[in-house]
Amino acid sequence: MINPTKNNVYLVQAEQKKTTESGIILTGNMDNSAIPGKVEAIGPDVVGLEVGQTVYVRWKTGLPVTDEGQMGVIISDDEILGVVA
Repeated sequence: MINPTKNNVYLVQAEQKKTTESGIILTGNMDNSAIPGKVEAIGPDVVGLEVGQTVYVRWKTGLPVTDEGQMGVIISDDEILGVVA
């Protein structure tokens, strides 16, 4: 289990829809687009986030890591663009 330090957050990529409700097939993302991530662990200085929440980040700004076979990123909480309500 990864335990981030300071104001860092460990995220794994959240499952994304493959089709729209009308049946349109969605293809890949642009490199710099914001994509959803699920918060797996938070550092002691992180305020306003909880484990299990879904957030949007620019995935390429994080440090890629593998934990127990699962790919994720460690990212500063300053890099989080929004929280899914």
